[in-house]
Amino acid sequence: MSPDVSTGLGPIIESLVCLKRLNYEPWQGVMDTNVPGSDIRDQEHAHLLLDAFESRSSTLKQRHKRSQGFVLTGSDSTTQWDADVTNPSASALCHIDLPPSKGVVLAYRGCRYNCSGAPDSELINIAVAEEFRGPYVKLQEAPIFTEANDDPFIWRDKGGHYHMLLHSLELGGGFGEGPKVGRHAFARYFWGPWTFNERTLAFSTEVDWTDGTSTDFFRRERPYLLFSDDGLMTPQYLITAVKKYGTNKGYSIVSPLKGEHTVTAKKHKFAKKEEEHVREL
Repeated sequence: MSPDVSTGLGPIIESLVCLKRLNYEPWQGVMDTNVPGSDIRDQEHAHLLLDAFESRSSTLKQRHKRSQGFVLTGSDSTTQWDADVTNPSASALCHIDLPPSKGVVLAYRGCRYNCSGAPDSELINIAVAEEFRGPYVKLQEAPIFTEANDDPFIWRDKGGHYHMLLHSLELGGGFGEGPKVGRHAFARYFWGPWTFNERTLAFSTEVDWTDGTSTDFFRRERPYLLFSDDGLMTPQYLITAVKKYGTNKGYSIVSPLKGEHTVTAKKHKFAKKEEEHVREL
């Protein structure tokens, strides 16, 4: 582990003020070489996080021992579709161009206990809370759409509409099965109804570089966006985790977005309605 990586992770680790312990989702990838994929990832995470933790001061270590518990819990049920809850993505119910409202929307990936079963058992739901610390209440018992996905990234655009970028687990995508790895879903309100876009890809495994070349990656997942700093939520960059063919190592890439990517719909005065909906749940 290089010193630069440990130093770079410092601010991320320091921001986790409620961190007490870390749980990893079960490995969903393929077997690389003769070592089980889960062992590879566990070893990499252990070295990565230990280096980052050791780089912090003793004062920070003491502060991070305080825990406020889980904000959204799973269960030991063997039949519940979202007994295992992970891959959270939170979005505050506020925007510079809209009336203020309180609350946080959390998109998460749910699956059966210990994520047993086929990849198509990994589905998406939404939970809400009055503040980011939780506790969060699930929006509904069933997933918000039936298509299998994980790694949701949720945000609200300039016009007040909701969007998600997702890592698609469909045939021809998923974990090294083809280019169909990125999908987009959208809704007028966070409570739906949600529309899952199956007609076009949000992103694929192919990445174009500024020198005119391109790379077709074995895997591409965990999408999230960086927005403009003017409060207008204009997407500027897409960040995804990638992995090449024939290697155990992965990394993240940053892709600049071209053109205007905000919804130019008229402003809607529905912030109060959203806040009331959160309280009712």
